[in-house]
Amino acid sequence: MRTMTVGNGTDDEVIVMPTLLESLSAIKSISCSNRCSLALTKEGNVFVWGCEPGDVQKYYKLPTLISIANVKAIAPSITNIYFLTNDGLIYFCGNSTRKMIGTDSQGRIAKDK
Repeated sequence: MRTMTVGNGTDDEVIVMPTLLESLSAIKSISCSNRCSLALTKEGNVFVWGCEPGDVQKYYKLPTLISIANVKAIAPSITNIYFLTNDGLIYFCGNSTRKMIGTDSQGRIAKDK
């Protein structure tokens, strides 16, 4: 099962020389986990390539826009992505089967017992 990609639309596993990702511009920061790579634009938009956290069936060979805006910072983990907005709010997506994102496996807020 493939979980990562170099983001150039190919199945290349290794690229020796630094290569421009032509589909991205005006990037503020990048971040990676072992399954996906993320790019945050200066406008606050986020692109992902590789596997979508929590769903290894969704695989992006090219940077794909995520449906969230006004993002200030991004932090991917193995199974989740966290987004900090300019308003100081935290959003997340991914797998919560082990309650790692503060919700139970159905997405409800987890409460300590």
